[in-house]
Amino acid sequence: TAEWRMAPRAPSPAWLRDTLDIIGLPLIVKPSKQGSTVGLTVVKQEAQLRPAIAEAFRYDDEVMVERFVA
Repeated sequence: TAEWRMAPRAPSPAWLRDTLDIIGLPLIVKPSKQGSTVGLTVVKQEAQLRPAIAEAFRYDDEVMVERFVA
């Protein structure tokens, strides 16, 4: 299982920093219960993380951030 965290709806700068320290880049942001690629983003740069979380929350009330595994 890849390293993962559940994302808050409004992530603080500290949460974003901790997530990047724990999981690293690249990472995946996805709606927790969708089961497909709808709302999924591959984040390769730090600046993409917050918008990716907001996008995933458009499709679900729970969002996962997990390590990208090729």
